[in-house]
Amino acid sequence: MRIYLFIIVFFCFFGCSSNDDTSTTSAQTKIAPKAFNSSIIAFTATPTTLFAPIGEDPDTLKEELVYKIIKAPSHGIIDDHCFLNTNSESNRSCRYFSDDKFEGLDTIEYQIIDKDNLSSKSAFIDIFVSKNRFSKVFTQTINENPQEELNIVWVIDKSESMLEKRHELQDSIIALTNHFLSKEKSHLNFKMGVLDSNVYKLNPSKPFFARDLKGNIFDLSSDLARRDFDSFQENFANAIAKESIEKSPGRIIASIDQAYLGESNWFKTTDREVVYIIVSNNSELSYTKGSTPGDSNYIDSLDWYEKLTQTQSHIKKLKFYPIVDYKVTKTKTSSDLYNRYHKLASVSNGELFDISNPLEYSLNQIGKQITTLPENSVVKLNNASRSPSNIKVYLDRKLLSIDQWNLYKDEIHIKRQLKPGSFLQIQYTEQ
Repeated sequence: MRIYLFIIVFFCFFGCSSNDDTSTTSAQTKIAPKAFNSSIIAFTATPTTLFAPIGEDPDTLKEELVYKIIKAPSHGIIDDHCFLNTNSESNRSCRYFSDDKFEGLDTIEYQIIDKDNLSSKSAFIDIFVSKNRFSKVFTQTINENPQEELNIVWVIDKSESMLEKRHELQDSIIALTNHFLSKEKSHLNFKMGVLDSNVYKLNPSKPFFARDLKGNIFDLSSDLARRDFDSFQENFANAIAKESIEKSPGRIIASIDQAYLGESNWFKTTDREVVYIIVSNNSELSYTKGSTPGDSNYIDSLDWYEKLTQTQSHIKKLKFYPIVDYKVTKTKTSSDLYNRYHKLASVSNGELFDISNPLEYSLNQIGKQITTLPENSVVKLNNASRSPSNIKVYLDRKLLSIDQWNLYKDEIHIKRQLKPGSFLQIQYTEQ
C-alpha cells in the first residue's frame, strides 16, 4: 500500500506541473496589429510618393509587419511595387499617379499583417488631389462625447406690448428645460442669463443680466433646475418680469454686444457654446438709425454676426434663435428687417420662429436642437479662399453637395447634424 501511494504522489509531482505550464503557454492571447489613417496632398497627373503610417504590434517587430492593399484608388493608379519591399522603410511606400483631370479625394484602403498572420482593421490613406499648389486640408473626427454644457442668453423685449408674452414665456420655459432634465440628457448642463433689450444704453461698468435684490445674477443653472425646479422657474419669472429701463422696444443686437463686454466674467468662466434666444414682437433697429441699405449707417445681419464673432472670439460657436413677429418684420421693409433676423439665424445654424405661435411650441423645438447640437457644425479656416468652388467638404469620405454647407467669411457651416465618431474633411485653397 505504501508503494502504491508513493507512485501516485510521484506521478502528480512531476506530471501535474508539466500540464500547468502547457496550459499557461496556450492561454497567452495573441494581439492583432493596429493600422492608422493618414492623408496627403497630391497634384493632378503628377507622381507622388506616399507612406503608410508605421503600424503598432506588441509581439511583432515593426520591420516584420506586412502592409497589404485592400482597395486600390478609384481615380488614379499605384505602382506594382506598392508595399512590397520588405525589411526597409519602403515596405510602407507607394507611388501614386492621379487621372489627368481629376481633382478631389481619392483613397487607398489597407491592412497590416503581423508574424502570426493576424490582420489589423482597415485603415485609409486619403489622397487629396488638386491642380492648385496652395491647396490645404482640414481633418477632424467629431468628438465622441456630445455637447456637455452651454450658455443660454435670453434677450427679451420688455416693452409694454410684450407683457402678455412675458407671462406666457415664464409658463412655457419647461418646454425647453425638459430636454435637459431627462435621464438620457443628465450629462448636459447649462446656465442662463436674461437681458433687457434696452441695456445697450448702459455704461459697461453697470450690471447687464437681470439680478436679484442682493445684486446677484439670478441662478438659472441646470443644477438648480434638477434640484428644485420650482425655485428655478420662480427665478426665471422674476428675471423676465423685472421692469425695462425704458418702455421702448430697444435694440436687440446692440444690447447683446454691449452686455458681452459688461458681463465678460460670466462668459469667460468656461469655453462654452453660446445660444441667444431673442423674444420680441417689435422691429430690430440696432445700428441702423433708421437707415436703409446703401446708407452709410446701415448694417445688416451678416455684419452683426461678424462683429459679434470677432468680439466674442474665445466662444466656440454663436447660435441665434429669434422668436419674432413676422408681420412686423415683413411689413417694415425700409430696413430689411425680416431678412436681418432670417440671415442671423441661418448663418449661425439657428432657426427663426414666429412669436404669434405658442411659445411652448417654439421653445420645445429650440430645446430639441440645442440638446443635440453637433460638436463641430462650424469650422474656421484661416486664409481660406472665399469662393465655394475652391472648397470641397467630405463627411465620412463622401463629398457633400454645395447645398449642404455654407461659406461665411472664413467659416464653413455644415447644414446637418454631425454624429459622434464621424469624420470631417475639408479641402480648400488658400487666398
